[in-house]
Amino acid sequence: MMIDAIPFEKKEGAPDIPKASIMAKKIEDSKRYRQSYTKVWDLCSLFLQGKQHLRWNKNLKNYITAPEDRRKNRVTVNIILNIYRNILARLSIAYPSIAVMPSSPSTDDIEKAEASETMLRYYWHNEHMKDTITEVLEWLLLTGNSAFHTFYDPDDDRVRTRAVSPYDLLFEEGTTTPSEAKWVSLRHIVTKEDLKAAYPDQADYIEKSGSAPDNTYDSLYQRAAGNNGAELKDRLEIFEVYTSNGEMGMLLGTKWLYKCCWPTKQSPLTFVRYTNVPGRLWGLGMVEPLLELQMMYNKARTQVMHNAELMGNPKWLVPKSSGVSRDALSDSRPGEKVMYNATSGPPPQQIAAAPLPNYILDNIKQLSAEMLDVAGVHSTTLGKRAIGIESGAAIQSLANKDSQQLQVTQSNIEQAIREVSVAILEMCKKFYDKPKMIRMMDETGRIVHKALQNTDLVDSPEVYLEAGTLFRDEKPDRDQRILEMTKLGLLDKTEALKALDYKTGNARVTKRMAGFSHAHDMLNAVLVGAAIEVFPTDDLEAFSEVFGSFMRREEYYQMPPERQDYIRDVYVSIASFGKPDEEFQEMEFTRTVFPRVEKQPDEAVAGMASMTSGLGASQMGQASMDMQQRRSLLDEGNPEAGLSNVRMGGTG
Repeated sequence: MMIDAIPFEKKEGAPDIPKASIMAKKIEDSKRYRQSYTKVWDLCSLFLQGKQHLRWNKNLKNYITAPEDRRKNRVTVNIILNIYRNILARLSIAYPSIAVMPSSPSTDDIEKAEASETMLRYYWHNEHMKDTITEVLEWLLLTGNSAFHTFYDPDDDRVRTRAVSPYDLLFEEGTTTPSEAKWVSLRHIVTKEDLKAAYPDQADYIEKSGSAPDNTYDSLYQRAAGNNGAELKDRLEIFEVYTSNGEMGMLLGTKWLYKCCWPTKQSPLTFVRYTNVPGRLWGLGMVEPLLELQMMYNKARTQVMHNAELMGNPKWLVPKSSGVSRDALSDSRPGEKVMYNATSGPPPQQIAAAPLPNYILDNIKQLSAEMLDVAGVHSTTLGKRAIGIESGAAIQSLANKDSQQLQVTQSNIEQAIREVSVAILEMCKKFYDKPKMIRMMDETGRIVHKALQNTDLVDSPEVYLEAGTLFRDEKPDRDQRILEMTKLGLLDKTEALKALDYKTGNARVTKRMAGFSHAHDMLNAVLVGAAIEVFPTDDLEAFSEVFGSFMRREEYYQMPPERQDYIRDVYVSIASFGKPDEEFQEMEFTRTVFPRVEKQPDEAVAGMASMTSGLGASQMGQASMDMQQRRSLLDEGNPEAGLSNVRMGGTG
């Protein structure tokens, strides 16, 4: 649940975290400042649940159900619920999956990017990030605000990410943007036993602390849920505080349970808003703009229902002299006999109520359409037929327009996912050792651990996080991508069948990453003076790319000539593997493109004469002489090579 109290080093020049008593007062001030927003959030929650006939009680400081007239029934048609479920489903389907982009085309950066992406992909599924994002979306639609909390759980020895309710978030009073706040606090409700187990050195203070229920949350967690008066027993309210200068601490009452620095350079708390309003800290949700329209819609529908009941049961006009008693017409049963005095006056008769004007019904349709417009959805998006629209292209165009209105929210979520991903990688780098990685991710964990340990994501960025694709990663989607790659000829049938049968759609990336890692290990061995062996079963393409890339770096030219030649020989052998011996020898002899190397001395002289610069001619001559010397050494070392030129038989 909480980050372990590891004594991280204090950042140079950073001021100390405020005193506990001062921080406790600031948190109380922030609660009072936020109450105007929590009232709206409570109202949104009640409306979403269908409790829409409410009024504010000044004495209770809470919303209560408005008194109902027993003679009239109230009508509630909850349009908000259908809109909420539809948008939640649309946003939940398009959840982002991370792609890590290398900062340069070098094989080293590519390996680190692939290792980081493999780690995030594993974390995404293992930590059920889809469910976490869905929970964040639920709070965003309801209140317009939520957050991700990424932390290391020492009990399970895992890095975790959880959704945070806006009721549990507190910012410095008076801030208009999250970046302005000097501190942000995360509220936890925990039992005394759990808290004493987490901080045994503070057990006495924890035991003496009394439970302090917060009435601010009563309307949402108690009244709206139907648990009026019920409270959690033996619970304590603690606050996990993060300051802008990198300090953090756990506050209980007026005492710090512990203080330290952030475990990562990226903030563990990532704030998300549904719709950003300039100059306002808290975002605007989907439900809040619909509250007034929903109340007017219910009022109009109630009026129609009352009129329908009145027209179906019209009033009776009964002369006093007819002799009909007052309760004779109280129960209008079919075939009922009504006795009256015909000599005293006309018989009782019904008086039909005046029908509602047409503009009343038009107003109801207009209110429904305005609610859909404000929410950013239309009838076609909700699966209904749009009046006057029969073209399939027009229906698709309307659905696409609705999706575009959610682009702002999707962009906010994507930005949050980028920040969360950086925090995940930094925490995995800090808390996960090699054995832990291997247990989690099989043999791939060793490669990922090595790449993460060599990657600094902040001081000198080597990878970038990109979450703009919003592609799905369920099994049908993976299978569809495999089939499309097979049609394009990017995968052969055997490899595609294996990927479909064993769900190994990403095995190619993993094998490529392992090949790069092995090639880098072999190159590092060469750099320290060791001799290596490369087998045909190794990933020769990875070896060729790693060694070829190193030969283009400045470090290669600063090495002793003997090491340069050895690296070059390895590279030539890899590049010419499987080719005829003549081609291998030709590559060995012809070492460079410039200076140009000629096979015969007379050709070398002609080439030197064609050079316009003296330095170029000198280089060409020296390179040709070196090649001739190597050829002569080869001929002396292999005298049998000259037997083919000896004439057989006598001279005669």
